[in-house]
Amino acid sequence: MRLRGGTSFVSNGNEFIGFGHAIPIKAGKIYYLHRLVQISQNLEVLSIGDPIFLHRRGIEFACGLALDQEMVHVSYGVSDHGGYLMSIDARNWSRLSAF
Repeated sequence: MRLRGGTSFVSNGNEFIGFGHAIPIKAGKIYYLHRLVQISQNLEVLSIGDPIFLHRRGIEFACGLALDQEMVHVSYGVSDHGGYLMSIDARNWSRLSAF
């Protein structure tokens, strides 16, 4: 698995988190799978989450990540045609992160 582009990393306690994506090609079709990446303050990879789609199977690109005390916000584009903002209740974040 080779992770490419994604969001910037944001501080989450003693570590940083961000999204990266991999581009598998199946039967000639390209799609992006995102993975949440957790790194240490020394920039060592601590964990990489399970692959997920943010919107739907296809080309999508996570480009922004922000945390506050109640919500996790992810901005992303789909098929170079639209931008979206997904907000996740921080209490449910651990289910998405799959660490």
